[in-house]
Amino acid sequence: MLITILLTIFAYVYANGVEYEVPRPTIKVLEPSGFRVSIPDEEGLQLFAFHGSINKPLEGLEAGRFSKDILKPTNGKWVFENYEVKLNKGDVIYYWLFVIRNHLGYRKENGVFEVGDITSASPEGSQEVDFHASSVDSSTRYRTRNDDGYEIALKVSDMAGDLYQEVKKLREINRILKELANRDAASTTLKFIGRLPAIEDAQFAAQIIITEKLRVNVPVVNASWSADKTIAFQVADLDDKIYLIRTANKTLADSQIGLEY
Repeated sequence: MLITILLTIFAYVYANGVEYEVPRPTIKVLEPSGFRVSIPDEEGLQLFAFHGSINKPLEGLEAGRFSKDILKPTNGKWVFENYEVKLNKGDVIYYWLFVIRNHLGYRKENGVFEVGDITSASPEGSQEVDFHASSVDSSTRYRTRNDDGYEIALKVSDMAGDLYQEVKKLREINRILKELANRDAASTTLKFIGRLPAIEDAQFAAQIIITEKLRVNVPVVNASWSADKTIAFQVADLDDKIYLIRTANKTLADSQIGLEY
């Protein structure tokens, strides 16, 4: 039962997913007016969008007073700039960001920046709350809030964000179950059935099948002939077992030899 659960989880969780979170932006008040929002350039970034408002909280993902897509970086940064608005101490910039990286869209929501003493040496600094980064498969540039494609992408983004959290949980369950399974010798045991080579040494016979029939290099730890003329054998760990099962499902489909697990 444990192995069935493990294999189900392994089949569901992709092992090589690359996680990305929109970085915390640098926000700087400019003199005599304006402000600048930037994030560092990274490999694969294709678009940076800023949506914001002054002293007025945004309702969900509305475009806001400021809404602009940046299509290329400048001096190693993706930068949104406004030189018109005059900010005073205590003003609050409410914002959210949208980034496309390697054709995947990511959001950073509920951003809050409170303007400090603009005469100080370091006017940067922000207070941010409740950020949520999510992703959506995106091969196009999303332009404005009124763009239907953009709205759809944001909805799908929420769904993808929920799925991402579920995948993280499954990865953790996967890790724990794998550790538990590796403590059980049965978790690394397999059985060859069918027309097997007439070799007295069961370990040698199992190794020949793996090498010549499955054409992979997985060592057999130990093996024994059973009364029903099958070979029960063990491999080093659960990863080897899963690898053999996947390989056998492809290469032994039309063979007179089978693999039971």
